[in-house]
Amino acid sequence: MTHLVYWNQLLLRAAVRLACLAAVLLLVPVLAFSGKAEAAAGDGELAELYSRLLQGYKEHQPLPPEPSARPTVYLTFDDGPSGLTPQVLDLLKAEGISATFFVLGQMAERYPDTVARIVEEGHSLGNHTYNHVYKELYNNFDAFWEQTVDTERILQELTGQRPSLLRAPGGTYTNFDAFYYYYLQEAGYQVVDWNVDSGDSKRRGVPAAEIVANVKQSPLHSELIVLMHDGKGHEETVKALPEIIAYYKEQGYTFASLTEENQPVQFRIGPLKWKRNTGYDQFVRQLGQVREHNSKVVASAHSEQEQDGNKQAESGLIDKDYAHDKRQESESLPLTITWDGEPVVLNSGQYQFDNGRFAVPLTELAASWDAELEWDEVTGEAVIRSGLREAAIDPNGGIIRWTNLSESKVYHMADVQRIDGEIYVGLRMMAELFDYRIVDYTLEPDDRTVHIESNKSLGFPWKRSPDGPLSQSKL
Repeated sequence: MTHLVYWNQLLLRAAVRLACLAAVLLLVPVLAFSGKAEAAAGDGELAELYSRLLQGYKEHQPLPPEPSARPTVYLTFDDGPSGLTPQVLDLLKAEGISATFFVLGQMAERYPDTVARIVEEGHSLGNHTYNHVYKELYNNFDAFWEQTVDTERILQELTGQRPSLLRAPGGTYTNFDAFYYYYLQEAGYQVVDWNVDSGDSKRRGVPAAEIVANVKQSPLHSELIVLMHDGKGHEETVKALPEIIAYYKEQGYTFASLTEENQPVQFRIGPLKWKRNTGYDQFVRQLGQVREHNSKVVASAHSEQEQDGNKQAESGLIDKDYAHDKRQESESLPLTITWDGEPVVLNSGQYQFDNGRFAVPLTELAASWDAELEWDEVTGEAVIRSGLREAAIDPNGGIIRWTNLSESKVYHMADVQRIDGEIYVGLRMMAELFDYRIVDYTLEPDDRTVHIESNKSLGFPWKRSPDGPLSQSKL
């Protein structure tokens, strides 16, 4: 009898355990699809959108950048401004190139003059949230959105601009889900990741040599977005910057700052590090919040434009063709290039100006240097010789083969293109290949001048000639 009771109790406990296990197995799919159940009860199209986002479908897929005849590198700096940012700006100004700064709201409040300088010197400004604290930003979109709006307000007050570029602290991979991407798109933001990581934030005090090596080991594409940092503790990044710039120049890249016109680099959606509420009601509330904010921003921008236009029209400063006339005036400006103090003037139509970069016809360059120029009518290639230096230029392949006595280099994706049967080359690139340097420039509404000098101290065989700015020495 005792044995019978024991076995009955044992069977009862086993039955209870099986019942609990069955309940759990039935509950798991219910929880997994609870979001879809909520959506089913919601408004048609909105419910379908919610279901797609819940499954990780990215509504707005950026297009790959179109191959460009002029490969471009976009230098980007995160986590500033800081006491180091002015040093970065000095280096960029000396090189005559622009970059993009993704700033933190709390640092912008601390360094308002630096933020103003970033904008004044022609660089792009981006939103990098307020404090960069991951656990606050990625546990719930409400916190991320609050920081984004706070930083937007701060930058608007400091610069009069509302940046539309945004970079997620730590990047989007494993931090963003489809909801984050969609919300920010609806709010009017363009999310930007990167395709070259300098590695300057992998640990504290990454040495400059390692940062440069990381950049050089990265694959080359027609458009590169390089991740660097100008926040506190990144002194080695400042040290590495000149060599990074020199490296991309050697590869034939031109430099530019990001704008909303660029197709952004965005990481794919990965497995999330964070647990977040994906309830349908919260989705509806958050989506309404960002859309309402964007509507106010757009309305405010239109109102300001109308007010500015009315004020200027009343004061007689502009008429209906003002913007068109100013654009035409800018496009018709001549370009003056001084070679060791001797001016050469290129009229409108004799040069190209795009995103701070000048391109000039190879024939004009050869005439200015009194250099030898040979053409291959079959291949379309050209060879320019001046002094001991020679450059064979292939505009179809975007390649320059440069030689100087026993030294030689090949530049792929070089700053060279064919326009209306003429070969145009980047002014800075060719100047540096033939041992010149740009010492100063002026880009004013009524004046475009570039001052270039030869590196005479290096002893290359240039000499002055009354027939032209530069001529080849007889050896």
